[in-house]
Amino acid sequence: IHLNHSMRGAESKRDFIFVKALAKNMGLKFIGNTVNAPEIIKKEKGSAQDIARNIRYNFFEDAAKKYKAGKIATAHTLDDNAETVLMRIIKGTSLKGLRGIPFARGIFIRPLLEIKKAEIERYAKQNKIKFIADSSNKSTKYLRNKLRLKLLPVLQKYNPRVKQELARLAMSAGRDEDYLEQETEKAYKKALLDSGKNNAVFNLNKINKLPDALKTRIFLKAIECLKGESSGFYSYHLEDILNLI
Repeated sequence: IHLNHSMRGAESKRDFIFVKALAKNMGLKFIGNTVNAPEIIKKEKGSAQDIARNIRYNFFEDAAKKYKAGKIATAHTLDDNAETVLMRIIKGTSLKGLRGIPFARGIFIRPLLEIKKAEIERYAKQNKIKFIADSSNKSTKYLRNKLRLKLLPVLQKYNPRVKQELARLAMSAGRDEDYLEQETEKAYKKALLDSGKNNAVFNLNKINKLPDALKTRIFLKAIECLKGESSGFYSYHLEDILNLI
């Protein structure tokens, strides 16, 4: 499956044709589509990369429903995960953000997440497997590319295994986060007295008996239930809610 975002002109068309031909040679069904992502990005709020990603994933999910696909495999690598964790650390993140890219989320699976990009490219060359590169990966106007091209090479001078260590941190944080999410779910149900479209009421005595880590998570879960997401809330909001409690 391949979506042409029309963001790189002739190169975008080249990628589409390459994937279609590759699928044909392998005897696989090809599912492709072309959208004018630049026009959509002009009309919507948010970063160009995030909007393009949402368009792409919606297309993937629609195709999965149409063809009754149980899983969608993406090619995220260990490098992608390391870059994601580093980017979140620089921007500011929580334990949830440190978990990086999950191995599985819904119907999406990432079987190459523990493999370095260099290993995949070496395998492709050794086995004469054709592949093409996205030229926008060389542009430093995107933060991820800046980290990949400028910061990570510097960090590797201090620790040649920094990518593997960042990926390991993501796995460790992910395990802890999974446990805390389970505990939050149980505590949320026990403390919740009433909820409606615009409110959530909790038993203050039960909330006060919980550790601060669960108090803040219950607050964020309540926000997500009320407005569909918890974006826009930061560490100082969590400190405020702890003080109020």
